[in-house]
Amino acid sequence: MRSKIKKQVWIWRGFLLVTPIAIALVLSLRALGFLQLSELFVYDQLLQLRPSEPTDQRIVIVGVDEIDIQKLGKYPISDRVLADLINKIRQQKPRAIGLDIVRDLPVEPGYSELAEVFKTTPNLVGVRTIKSGAGAIAPPPILQAQGQVSAAELIIDNDGVIRRGFLGADLGQNQPILGLGLYTALEFLNAEPNVPYPEAVQSPNYFKSNDGGYIGAEDLGDQVLLNYRRSKFRTVSLREVLNNQIPQDLFSDRLVLIGVTAVSLKDFFSTPLDRNFGTGFTQTAGVEIHAQIASQILASALDGRRAIATWSEPWEYLWITTWAVGIGIFTWKLRNFRTAKQFWLANLTITTLSLGAIALSGYVAFTLSLWIPIIPPMLGAIGTVLSMTAFIYVDRLKASEQGYRRIADELRIAEANYRSIFENAVEGIFQMATNGKFLSVNPAFAQIFGYASPQDLINHIDQTTASLYVSPNCLTELNLQFSQTQSDEISGFEYQAYRSDRTIIWIRESVRIVRDADAQILYYEGIANDYTKAKLAEASLKRELEELKIEIDEVKRQKQVAQITDSDFFKDIQAELATFTDDDDFEL
Repeated sequence: MRSKIKKQVWIWRGFLLVTPIAIALVLSLRALGFLQLSELFVYDQLLQLRPSEPTDQRIVIVGVDEIDIQKLGKYPISDRVLADLINKIRQQKPRAIGLDIVRDLPVEPGYSELAEVFKTTPNLVGVRTIKSGAGAIAPPPILQAQGQVSAAELIIDNDGVIRRGFLGADLGQNQPILGLGLYTALEFLNAEPNVPYPEAVQSPNYFKSNDGGYIGAEDLGDQVLLNYRRSKFRTVSLREVLNNQIPQDLFSDRLVLIGVTAVSLKDFFSTPLDRNFGTGFTQTAGVEIHAQIASQILASALDGRRAIATWSEPWEYLWITTWAVGIGIFTWKLRNFRTAKQFWLANLTITTLSLGAIALSGYVAFTLSLWIPIIPPMLGAIGTVLSMTAFIYVDRLKASEQGYRRIADELRIAEANYRSIFENAVEGIFQMATNGKFLSVNPAFAQIFGYASPQDLINHIDQTTASLYVSPNCLTELNLQFSQTQSDEISGFEYQAYRSDRTIIWIRESVRIVRDADAQILYYEGIANDYTKAKLAEASLKRELEELKIEIDEVKRQKQVAQITDSDFFKDIQAELATFTDDDDFEL
């Protein structure tokens, strides 16, 4: 059992070593905050990519824009103008009025008129800041005395973007204060006969300092992640209201926020919706951001629109780890591909699909108002793939090095064996350049030609320009045979050669051509034997055969003569000749 475990550990050694390191590195980078900006940037893009929602008709903004300031001729606007504005708004009986304009000191003329409006408008709320120091905003004294003051705080991230909404805080000594958005939303809901989702207000998804991609973020008071609407709120100008250029029921039964929308007044901030690709730099008025907070609360309580939630840290760690482990397993299994091209193609495909799946999962989750990590699992996947690939590459290099060492050892052994065969062979072995110069010969070759050593033979040929060949056309004949056979190997090539004592011997060789990568001839190599005795024996045998043939021919002739003289025909002729001879003798 233990041996099986060790075997499995060895088989998966790369995965078991690399994957935990890659996971630990990504989690450490995230815990130290190095990934925060990238995760927040992705959060902004997800907000922009979500499907558009209808405009929230429950909220109307009255903005003091640049034209209003030009027509009034100054800013801040006077108390009389402000009082006139609020009076015209409350005539249409809105549920709540939020005044996001500083009014801690009188701005004459009209202070008494404004004071009377403050005292007689119970659904009106002013603003202050809860932070002290330079730039702090004091509340309107009359509204402060009546408890109609909210916090104008906007939570700005380190990159200058507002992604969180301030709901409220405890100032101590039992002095809680609500944010402007929450205050006006609650005022609106007080007039609602039935709130379908009261838990959305009673226990919202409060933001904690390490939620989502945040690491150690300031969690002053109660905050929530802002679920921005991509649609704009209905906005009218100060002059339109004062000149009665609005519908008579525009503010009726609605939440009205009064604020400045003039760029010159610098009450503008960056939001995720202002960070679009391919568009110019834009910002959003502070009063619009308060409207987003109020709209989020109203939509959650009345429509069931979900606030943006996040996973707890253990679930986020599990999510990041799962992707790294999954792609690590696939990558490690890919190491068995035969070619590097197959490995890289499969690796690239799996990595691309994994990154796409992570991004798609993050987007789908965000459409359901759940913010899950995207950048960390992507980095974990990429880090695991790169680290695993490097490990596989190094592992293969080591294996190749070991293989090369074994091959080198084998080559050394083979070379030693070849050298031994070369040196101890009884046949002559040679390598010769195309011009007839010997590159190397073995001792047997030197002995055939009567030299004490291979070097003696080579030196003698080089220094004396002597030739081993009796015929000066020997090399030409060799090349001619190669050409005629159209082969790089010939056997049985015979020629006469000189020994060192200038005696002539017969040599018989098997020769082959050695070529380079471009098929050019490098040299000849072959095996040579002293064929003199066999050649002499062959000549002697030929002579004997010739003599035997002569003898055979003589015997054959005699046999033929005997056959003729013994025939009846020859005997009759002899008899006639004899008779003829006798008659001649008689006449004579």
